[in-house]
Amino acid sequence: MTRNLRRLRAQASNDFFGSGSTGQPRNGSIHRSTDNGKTWSFVSWAVEQYWSTLFVRGAEVYTLGVSGDNGGGTKANVVIQQSLDDGLTWNK
Repeated sequence: MTRNLRRLRAQASNDFFGSGSTGQPRNGSIHRSTDNGKTWSFVSWAVEQYWSTLFVRGAEVYTLGVSGDNGGGTKANVVIQQSLDDGLTWNK
């Protein structure tokens, strides 16, 4: 399958929080739309990262977020991840 990375696509991240998220891993889900936001499909997880923002630099996709919420005395760290395959996999 050939991908045209220059074709306009929308990508978004989503965090899970609230009453059902206690004890769950802090992963952000990455979703993509190829029809101007009418429908969205799950693509991958940004593992151990949430409150994230996605941005694109050329053919590279990045997430910028944090590793925690400072709850329970645990310090949160800034996390930047890079994807070179259109958001399918991520490297810290």
